[in-house]
Amino acid sequence: MIFTLEHKFIVAVVTTVLLIAAIGYVAHRNLAEIERRLKLVEITDDLTNTILEMRRSEKNYFLYHDEESLNEVLDYVKKLEACSNKMGIEIKGVMGESSFKSFVGNLYIYRDSMRHLTNGHSGSEETFELIRQKGRQLYSFAQDLSQKERGSIAVLIQRSQQILFWTVWFLLGSGLLAAHFVSRGIVRPLKRIEERTRKIMKGDFTPLPEVKTHAEIQSLTHAFNRMVKDLRTMERQVDKMALLGTLLSGVAHELNNPISNISSSCQILLEEMEEADPAFKKKLLGQIQEQCDKSRNIVRSLLEYTRPREFKKESLNLKHLMEETIGFIVGQMPAKVDVVVSIPDELEIYVDKQRMEQAFLNFVTNAVDAIPGEGGVITIRAEVNQEKGTVNIEFHDTGRGIEPDVLPKIFDPFFSTKAVGEGTGMGLFITHQIIERHGGHITVESVVGQGTTILVQLPLGE
Repeated sequence: MIFTLEHKFIVAVVTTVLLIAAIGYVAHRNLAEIERRLKLVEITDDLTNTILEMRRSEKNYFLYHDEESLNEVLDYVKKLEACSNKMGIEIKGVMGESSFKSFVGNLYIYRDSMRHLTNGHSGSEETFELIRQKGRQLYSFAQDLSQKERGSIAVLIQRSQQILFWTVWFLLGSGLLAAHFVSRGIVRPLKRIEERTRKIMKGDFTPLPEVKTHAEIQSLTHAFNRMVKDLRTMERQVDKMALLGTLLSGVAHELNNPISNISSSCQILLEEMEEADPAFKKKLLGQIQEQCDKSRNIVRSLLEYTRPREFKKESLNLKHLMEETIGFIVGQMPAKVDVVVSIPDELEIYVDKQRMEQAFLNFVTNAVDAIPGEGGVITIRAEVNQEKGTVNIEFHDTGRGIEPDVLPKIFDPFFSTKAVGEGTGMGLFITHQIIERHGGHITVESVVGQGTTILVQLPLGE
């Protein structure tokens, strides 16, 4: 049977509860015994005081032959008899049966001797001496009983102190062991997961190392690593899904124009079918074919963008790629936003088309969002830096600009200046990763109220 963390906790808790219950039971019994013996000490003290009072009355009688003192002695004897009958079992338990019988026998002799004096006998010196001797023995027995009871109470108190002492040390040691166990087996692994989560937020998707520990923690580690793997697989698709609505809207706008042209040409052709000459009909059919080809290319571009595939570089014309990318969202751009593309016709870049389109699309979309309602200009330039062996692509907008304290965070995952629900915070993060995967570099300069310039440097050629 495999003992899981839950089983170990249950065993530890049950063991601790049982142990505390046992210690509590022993402590309760000790306290009950101390309480019982304290009551017995009180009775013993009463017994001793009664004997002392009896001896005092005895002494008065011997000195003054006072009948009242003799009656007091006999009254005290009755009290001693009643006490010995009532507490006989307890006294036997402390002094032993033989000592108790001796005490009772001495009491009876003392009583009979005193009664003998009440019958009008003056009493001999031997009788007086016998009474004194038995009185001393009764007092000595009472003192011994009191001392033994107090000694027993002292032993019980000492035992209770030892139980309390060892209980405190046991609980302290158990607490330290439990703290070590929790820290090593639970807190440290959770701390590692917390630290790894922070790294994931910064874009580091390294999985947690496998550590042999409790089954629950291992299961949590496996689940966490599966999540990291899924995040790493899905990271490049998150922003693409966020932009999908924009793309579809732009594509719908782009398709609307050729479809309208096709519809118009078909209507003209239907109306002029009988009267129009063959050349005019051929021209209209050519326009229909041209608009069909344009629609097909738009749909093909959208399918290429949305279809997931492996990272694969190829040589592409930068100007054509940029114009195709802008075509995805041109229908969504405000009328007062102008896009100026200044890229040499022959400039080629060696990139993964789908992912680079995604990066360019993010740059242009963010630039459009940054331009206020009164309008502005987005300028896209490109040139070759032979000295560094790079293609420099610059995106400049005349928008609101970025605050200096926000600028260092724009490529962080989940960071967004947009309102909740309007941005994923993953667009520029994924864009940054796409450029880095191509061996490129991004720099950003921005002035609040004047605009932002993003410079992308990609390696020249393969």
